[in-house]
This record gives sequence, C-alpha cells and structure tokens, in this order.
Amino acid sequence: MLLPLVFLLFNQDTTRVDLLARQRNTELLSRMLAPLPSGVRNPIEVVRTNGAYQTGRFGWRALEGRTPGNEDGFIVLTTPLTSEDVGELVFRKVDDKLEYLPETDSLGMRIVRHDFEVALDPTAREARITDRIKVRKTGANRPYFLFRMSPHYRVASVEDGGGQPIVFSQIGGTVFLPTPGTVETDYTVRYVGAPNLRLYAGSIGDREASLTNDYWYPLIARQPAPYSLEVRAPKSWTIVAQGEPVSVQTEGEETVAKYRMDLPVVFYSLAAGEYRSMSRDVEGKRYSVWGVSLQDGEMSDQLELLPPVVQFFEKKFGVWPFARFGMLQSNVYGFGALEAYSFATYGGGIPMEDPHEVSHTLFGGVLNNSYLKSFWNESFASFSEGFYRREVEMGSREERREAFVETPSVNPRYNDYPISDAGADVGNVAGDLGYGKGGYVLQMLERLVGTETFVRSVSRWLKERPTDRTVEWSDFESVVTREAPNSPVKAFFDDWVYRPGYVIFDIVDVRMSGSNVSATLEFKGRSFTLPLEVMLVSPDGRREFVTVPVAGRPRKVELSIPAPFRPSLVTFDPWRRLLRPISAEESPAEFATLAARMQVYSDPAQKDFLSSYGRGRRLDKLPSDLNQVFLIGHPDSTPQMRALCQKVGFEVSGNSLTYKGTTIDLTKGGAVAIVDLDEGRRCAIGLGRTRTEPILGRARLALFDEYGRFLRGLSEPKTTGPLTFRL
Repeated sequence: MLLPLVFLLFNQDTTRVDLLARQRNTELLSRMLAPLPSGVRNPIEVVRTNGAYQTGRFGWRALEGRTPGNEDGFIVLTTPLTSEDVGELVFRKVDDKLEYLPETDSLGMRIVRHDFEVALDPTAREARITDRIKVRKTGANRPYFLFRMSPHYRVASVEDGGGQPIVFSQIGGTVFLPTPGTVETDYTVRYVGAPNLRLYAGSIGDREASLTNDYWYPLIARQPAPYSLEVRAPKSWTIVAQGEPVSVQTEGEETVAKYRMDLPVVFYSLAAGEYRSMSRDVEGKRYSVWGVSLQDGEMSDQLELLPPVVQFFEKKFGVWPFARFGMLQSNVYGFGALEAYSFATYGGGIPMEDPHEVSHTLFGGVLNNSYLKSFWNESFASFSEGFYRREVEMGSREERREAFVETPSVNPRYNDYPISDAGADVGNVAGDLGYGKGGYVLQMLERLVGTETFVRSVSRWLKERPTDRTVEWSDFESVVTREAPNSPVKAFFDDWVYRPGYVIFDIVDVRMSGSNVSATLEFKGRSFTLPLEVMLVSPDGRREFVTVPVAGRPRKVELSIPAPFRPSLVTFDPWRRLLRPISAEESPAEFATLAARMQVYSDPAQKDFLSSYGRGRRLDKLPSDLNQVFLIGHPDSTPQMRALCQKVGFEVSGNSLTYKGTTIDLTKGGAVAIVDLDEGRRCAIGLGRTRTEPILGRARLALFDEYGRFLRGLSEPKTTGPLTFRL
C-alpha cells in the first residue's frame, strides 16, 4: 500500500501538500522537489527545524495561486513570520515537481526606496499602510516579479506612478506583479494588517503597538533600501522609528511623526505606545530612553551609560550614521533585544551597559546582512561585547585587556556547518555558530593580525561598504587581506570561517634547545591556522609572552620559541583564547566564578555595600573559618577585613580605597578580591556602593565605579592543567 500512497502524494494537489506541511512530513515533501541548484540546501528541512528563531512554531500551511498574467502556478509554504529568520517557502509548479525559488532570487528587480504612511489603530488592532515604492530592473527577468511581507498583511491595491491600477496576486505574504517595461517604476501599494504575535513578532494592543520583528514592509531578496515614514497613532502615544526624526505634531486625536531613514537597511523597526521617556544631549548627539514601565532613576542611569558606548564605536571605527541613539523597553516585544540601528528594542528590562546592540548599528546597519547565508553580524556584535570592555578608554587599558578576554566554549554543533554557510534555514545551530563560534573566531583573528590592524580592517570595510547589497564573511576577508598582507589571513579564513569545527591538539616533547624552548604540536583531527600564544615563566616569577603563528596543513608542527631566560614553566594558550576544548583545570582564580559559590556575610553596619551580591546565600553571622565566605564590609566595622584588604593591596581610609596608586570613593564605587588563605583555602572580600552588580570578566581583583564599570584589576593567565609544562 505504500507505493500507491506516495504516488498520490506526488500529484502536487495543494490539499495534500497542505496536509504534509501540517504534519511536518519533510520526507514526502522533499520527494516533490525539482532538482535544486548547486549549493542550495533542501528548503523543506525548515519545516522541521522552524528556522533559527523558531519561525514555524505556529505550524506550516500550503497555499496555491498563480501569477497575474497566469504564466505560472505557485505553492507557498507559509507560517507566521518573525524577522531575521527564514521567510515563506515559494515553489513554482513544473510538471509534477516543485521548483524552489530561493528568497535570495530577486528575479532581476530591486526596491530602491520606500515612502511609507502608517496608521496604527489600537481599537481595530490594525496597521493601515501605504507604501510608495520605487523599483529598478537589475538584470534578466521573468514576466513577473515578487515581493514578500508577513502573511497577515493583505494588499488592497497596487497602482503605478500615474495612478493606474496594476493587476497583482497574493499567496500568503508573497505578492506577484507583472514586470514593468521601464528601468525604474513607481508603485503605490496599499495594505492592511492585524499583527497579533505578542512576545514573538508584531502586535497592536491598547497601550502599545510594535511592528518590530515584523515584515510590515515589502522586501525583494532582502536587499537594503532607505525610506521616509509618516506614522499616525493615538495622541497620548510616543512614536519611535528608525533614522532621524523630522517632525512630531498633534492633529486632532492623533500624534503624527515623520522620520527619514537614509541608511539603506534590510530590517525595519517601528513602535508606538504610552511610553515614558527621557533624553540627553552629549557632544552633539541625542540619547533617549523610552519605556512603558521604566522609572526615572532607571532612565537616568541608561543615559549615563549609553553615550560612552556609542562614542567608543564611533571613535574606534570612524563611522556613525545617526545623530541619535535610543533604547526602548517594550512590554510586547518578547525576550532578548533587537537592533534598529538608531535605537534598540528590549523585552523586559534594559541591560545597564550594552555594547552588543549598539555595535549592530555598524554590523547589520551600515553593513547589511540578510541572515539567509550566515549570521556574520551577530558574530561581530558578540565579539564587540568583549572588544568594547577590553579597549574602552576607562581605567587601565592593559588590565582591561587581560580581564575581558572571552573564554571560548566548544559546542559539538560547531562541527555541523561552517560559519560562512549557516543561515537561518539550518535552525538553532545558526545561532550557536553566529553568536558563539563566530565571535571567538574574530577574537583569534584580532590576535593573529594585531588589534591596530584589526581596527583598520573594520574601519576600511565600513567606509568602503556597498549600499545596494548585503555582505558576507568573504567581503571582510578581502579587506583584512589588504590590511594584513604578511599574515596568513587566507589560511585562517579557510580553516575557521569556511570549514566547520574547532581545533584539538596536544603539545609534547617540551624542552630547552639552546636559547629556545622547543616543542611539538600534534593536531588531533584537522589542522588549523593558529595564533598560538606561549607564556614563559622564570623561577623568580618573571613572565614573557610570545605569539607563534601556526599555519599550513601539517599534522605535526615543530615549535621553536625564543626564550630570554631559562623558564621553569611554559604555558601554551595562557589566556585561553583559542577555540578548543578547555579544561576546568586550566582556569585560574576568577572572582565572578568563585564568589558565586560562596556564602555571603554582609556587615550590618554597611547594609548598602554591594547589595546586589549574595541574594539567597547570606549568612547571619560571620564564621570564624572564612574559607568559602564572601565578606562584604569595611575595616572600621569588621576588623577581619583589615588584614584581608592589606593582603591584596587595598589601603582603606574612611570612604577612600587605594590600590596601586588608584583611589576610589567607596560611596560611588567599590572593590572586590579573591584572597588566598593558607593550605589552598580562599575567601572573597568586597567594599563599596554600586547601582548594579559589577562586570568583572576574568579578574580575581577589581576596582569599579558606581555603575559597576571596571577601572583596575588583576587577572591571571593559566598556570595549571593541560598545555602547561614545568621544566
């Protein structure tokens, strides 16, 4: 009975395709496909994986229709969409097969510009939109072309530039139009949507409307385009959109806001609601915070923390496309955050300091990504979190660089795809590779070519950017190759970007050979190009760091490391930068890790000291044995603190604490440290007042300001575990 059933299912009757889509029967759906173009993965697998951000979570449907001129029939697998994920799956019916039309196929057309009028109606829960679009032919084309939107938007009419109606057809969120006879053509598209995907994508409610994470606009092949925008919303609402504000005024019972978005981007965000707001001007830029439930103190803190982050990226890379930046706290967005380039949207609360979303203005905004090929821009944003904290001009730069190296964590799914070819269609693994592996790869690349060269490469990429297309890892490789012609850039990209996996290796036969340390590196599995760091430690504790480039494809590499002294200890990858399996034995003492396991005693006389620490782990009485105790207090009221402070180099007098010549005010900052006791025992100490829990990275000792921002500290390279040798 199986063969007749399969034969019946192959007849492409839409009802049967719809049934298989509902059942997520990817095996039988895949058998219906016509041969795929070279390098194109089976699109039907998305029905199973649901895409990177779980597009498809609400289930898939199959819809059928034809082009306006009745040239071709199509079947569209549709589902409620969230942005930066897969879109609808579009198939042309060819005989008894389904010919896949990838979303990257523009059919020879591109959108040059949008001019939007948007009316947000909370009573009807609707968005009524008029979009005046300019399209341009870019190459060979069919008798028709298409654009895509979220499927809950229904097109009411399409007119040409002269106001004449254009025949169109719509299947789900896919809209087909006849190809125009002119190179450039204007269209007016009127459509209405009732987005109702709260905490997932767009939604419109009584107090807030969010078209963020929603394809509320026509897209062709996810090509970037600029736009102008007029939005109407209830009079009591504040409207937040991308780009530069042009005007805001009240007309009757409506607020009308106009924006100009001259930066061509792929993903558009728009929100409006009963937001409280606060703004601040710093060095010619307007910084704003909006939110339904934010308090004045929270907004004020954000406006203190936000400008230095924006200033850092603008100064470091020389490009910033807007005269403003804002942070929007939304009750309907969902969880996490989403970049909008001139602002960012956060579900729930707003983090105190966020380099990730701010950096997306450059990586995703100035440089566009479709998310259909790779998540390269998420890799840059993840890398930027550590890069900002290492390089920002605040406190000691050298001590920051040691504290905020990101320790790679190996995920077995890094073996599934290369980061250059893991778009949203591969499912959750795209996020693992984009947010995880890609950031670690960039950290290694920074080490390979040097921080200055890395910065020049990024700056050049931003300044030479294309404005009419998205970019990929290969575009960045081209720039780095030009900036670092004497580094093994091609080999590095071949190994880490264009191949899957991570490195596993051993070091053997470590010995002195004349004035050099000699050793053999043996790859276990594939070989990789490495910026291999080595630390040499003399018997009196002097440290020397050397980087040895490892390139090529040998299974064994003979290493020769110049040694200015005869070391008693040799450590390979001392700062744990390489993307490899890293043993817990390799981790030196780090405050954030060790203190999190300790019981906390807080001096009653200093109740406001570091109050963010130790919730649920507090001791009522200070024990006589301080092993595994985190003691928060002041030497004046907790005598045990005095000797502990002296042991780590803290000099405390009243509200002042001094460490190696740096003095902080304990009413507006603080300090913590891991203290070594006898026989391998440890405790932790903390002093001072902060508004939030400090971000300390790998430091075992740190000074920080009232916002928990790192100023000074002590971080240690590894001296134990694998890849560590005593001579």
